[in-house]
Amino acid sequence: MLNHKIAHELLNKAEQVAIQRDAAIAVCICDTHGELIAFSRMDGVSVQAGLLAQNKAYTSARDRQPSGNLGAWARETGNVITEGS
Repeated sequence: MLNHKIAHELLNKAEQVAIQRDAAIAVCICDTHGELIAFSRMDGVSVQAGLLAQNKAYTSARDRQPSGNLGAWARETGNVITEGS
C-alpha cells in the first residue's frame, strides 16, 4: 500500500533518473483518490510544469490508468480540445 515513506522513495528515484538524464522534472504522487502525498519541482522547472504534474497524477489516480492513455483516447476519438474551443 502506498504511504508517505514509499511515496518519497518513488519521488527520490524519479529525481535520480532525471539527474542521470540531465533533466529537471516536476514529480507528483497521489493516493488512489487523487489526493497529493508527495510533490517536488526541481530547480529550473516552471510553475506550469508543476501544476501539470499534479493534474496528470490526479487524473491517473482517478481514472486508474496512466494519464497518457487519456491523450491516446483523445487522439483516437477526435475528442481533443483545441485552442479557441
